[in-house]
Amino acid sequence: MSLSPHMSDKIPAMNIQAYPKDKHFPWIVLGLLLLTFGLFTPWLGLYFDDWPVITNLHLRDIGTFWDFHRSDRPVAAWTYIAAGPIAGTRPIAWQFFSIIARWATVLGGWWLLRGLWPAHKREAAWMALLFSIFPAFDQQAISVAYSQHWMIFALFCVSMGSMLQAERDKRRFWLWTMLSASTMLAHIFSMEYFSGLELLRPLFLFVVTAETHKEWTPRLIYSIKRWLPYSMILGIFVFWRLVIYPQSRGDPNNPRILFDLFNQPISALLTLAQYAVQDFLNIMVGSWYKTLDPSAYVLNDRIVVISLVSAVVLGVLTFLTLRGFHPETKNSDADGSRPAWIRQAIIIGIIGVLLGVFPVWLTGRQTTLGLYGSRFSLASMLGASIFTIAALEWITPRRLTRIVLLSLLISIAVGYHIRRVEIFNRSWVKQQRFYWQLSWRIPELKSGASIAADGELFLYVGRYSTALALNLLYPEDLPYPNIGHYFYELPERIERRAEALAAGEPIEWKFRNFLFKGSTRDTVLVYYEPELGNCLWVLEPGDVDNPELPLLTAQGLPVSNLNVILPDPEPQNGVPSQIFGAEPEHNWCYFFQKADLARQFGNWQDVVDFGEQAESLGHTPNNQQEWIPFIEGYARTGRWEEAIEKTLHVRRANFRVSGRLCRLWERVTNDMPVPQDYNDQFNAMLARLECSTP
Repeated sequence: MSLSPHMSDKIPAMNIQAYPKDKHFPWIVLGLLLLTFGLFTPWLGLYFDDWPVITNLHLRDIGTFWDFHRSDRPVAAWTYIAAGPIAGTRPIAWQFFSIIARWATVLGGWWLLRGLWPAHKREAAWMALLFSIFPAFDQQAISVAYSQHWMIFALFCVSMGSMLQAERDKRRFWLWTMLSASTMLAHIFSMEYFSGLELLRPLFLFVVTAETHKEWTPRLIYSIKRWLPYSMILGIFVFWRLVIYPQSRGDPNNPRILFDLFNQPISALLTLAQYAVQDFLNIMVGSWYKTLDPSAYVLNDRIVVISLVSAVVLGVLTFLTLRGFHPETKNSDADGSRPAWIRQAIIIGIIGVLLGVFPVWLTGRQTTLGLYGSRFSLASMLGASIFTIAALEWITPRRLTRIVLLSLLISIAVGYHIRRVEIFNRSWVKQQRFYWQLSWRIPELKSGASIAADGELFLYVGRYSTALALNLLYPEDLPYPNIGHYFYELPERIERRAEALAAGEPIEWKFRNFLFKGSTRDTVLVYYEPELGNCLWVLEPGDVDNPELPLLTAQGLPVSNLNVILPDPEPQNGVPSQIFGAEPEHNWCYFFQKADLARQFGNWQDVVDFGEQAESLGHTPNNQQEWIPFIEGYARTGRWEEAIEKTLHVRRANFRVSGRLCRLWERVTNDMPVPQDYNDQFNAMLARLECSTP
């Protein structure tokens, strides 16, 4: 007997009871999220806007979050007031908290979709599953900052789901409506990210009322009436956001494109049309293209291999799970409802993608621009998932084929997210090494002092976050909202301003509820490129002979003032290991930093002792220039043979440092004569270095 086109695609009835039911779906989603984002949480840390939140939590009272958010989103303070006591200041706790917040959002979206299309529970589950790992947003590792977004996105989903529930549960109509309105107020006034999606409400109501109103006109009128209370809330928000709020506090997210619609309507409309095309293609096509970037598949990279294995395993598990999810869903081609549902879902998906990013366009931003641009696609992910599943339904009527395609998409997305972990892990490792080395080299920093470099030090962090991290390393007991330290980047034309900066120009920096006042004369210049094999270098004007310093750093050397470095930390201070991680093993960089600190204060025997400890443990530098503090220590403690030997060793490793070594020996011999027994060796060394005779 031949099978009909769809018969071969069905699951045998005898096996239906073995497949997961609705009650299992939340745990399936949680498992997917944990396997995608949770496996590597011990190796992830703090980034971007995580640092300001952690600084508030560690140094201040939790109530200061009202001031923290006063300048841009005053209502959003409740998110950190609620989450702060739960997650504390440990990065791993925030990583898991953010995953749970994302899980809550996905479950809210699942509930919303089931309420929107109750006859398509299977497709709603597929949409939610894809929503959970859609690759448009690829910065889940920035856990503290984006946990706030997930919490508020979850409120949006609850608000929409409650509204739909009110339409079906007339006995509890007002209860569901009150829940919907209150959660709408909470999400929309907390953060404008999801305000554009509010325009989906009348469309959702129009879809749901098809169950009771068959004619278009009564259906449309009823939908508008039901939307009116929500539209009033939306109108109040728009008036507050565009009129009241900017007058009282200024507007850091000025919707300039919106105002251009009134002043230059044609130009503004063309700009919005361009944004719409670019961002829609970026979210729906570019998101998947980047997951298949050929250059990312380097098979001798461990994380790539892990991502590929994980992707295959989760893809297979997804296929096996989806094969049995809601197998009883009947084919509705006969009554024509299936094509109608697909059209609905495709339209809602497209509109949802565009509305999700619409508020961002009004500020002149896009998902395609900037290092953090993918965060602007967050609100569009639900619409993108709806569109994708509907497109799969439209492409093929065969359920098995759709399951294969969806499993493949989930597999690809999982692999991409896991590979992204490496970028954030490298940034966190670099941060941890920097701050621990800084604490070894600079045990205490004078209040009002700054650290400077020739650019941002870490990927996915930023200068103001680095500044706040310094205040966790060197906390000061100052009147609120003052902080004791700052980080800044050297200006590009530093050669024209170096002397003025060294003499002292005032610095006043305000960020949210943090205020720093200081002077550029209290600056320590650093150079940190561990990728080149270097330890952290704390620089001084005398380092002008260092041939490996970039031009901008070398030009900025006059700014560096090591007098702001104090040799002993305050008794109550210390590196907070719950934030920065446990102190690393004392490798070469530890002994180098300690020796360089001892050199600065003229403790020459300590310099020699640290060198001996390092060598006895088998530690040697990757960059041989880092022997220079030890060379001076050996010379000043009378160990001339070792000093001369190390000098020649450094010269053999890098002939370009000859000038720096000459200046070192000139400085030493100006203070102390060369012993008669070492004159010949010393002069031979100078000849090898091509130094002029001191």
